Amino acid sequence: SDTLQAANPFMRRPVIAGNWKMYKTASEAVKYVKEFRSLVQGITDVEIVVAPTFVALHGAAEAARNSNVGVAAQDLYWEREGAFTGEVSGSMIREAGAEFVLTRPIFDLSAFERILPRLTASRLPIIASVFPFESARNAEFMANEVPGVQVPEALMDRMRQCGGAAAEAAEG
Repeated sequence: SDTLQAANPFMRRPVIAGNWKMYKTASEAVKYVKEFRSLVQGITDVEIVVAPTFVALHGAAEAARNSNVGVAAQDLYWEREGAFTGEVSGSMIREAGAEFVLTRPIFDLSAFERILPRLTASRLPIIASVFPFESARNAEFMANEVPGVQVPEALMDRMRQCGGAAAEAAEG
């Protein structure tokens, strides 16, 4: 990776990010980050990022201070403020200590392109969760069972018509 970066100075180091979902209380997150940072202190060829819950974000960021462990928010609402129950704005995330923000899984790139300008207004680097589906069944599960995930119907139709897992994975 050092050779690639030397050839292209605009290329970032690879990022390894762990999204903690809804695991660890604030005190557990602080304890974990303090232990984790000592385990990874010599790693310099990748960017290491942890994404605790919002309530643990500030404590985790403080525990990661002056280390090679970055801290990301798990999600971001694009409005600066307003009556959006449970949502968290970019300024709130930055003040809590986040250096990055993750997105929810993205399967509809055109929808992502429409909201990207509003996300970039947060002035936080975005780690976009873009990945392919393994099968039509996987796509249908995500579309029907996972809140907040939008899978384009056209993509699901193409995957259903492929006829076989390998062809579905290639299409998805």
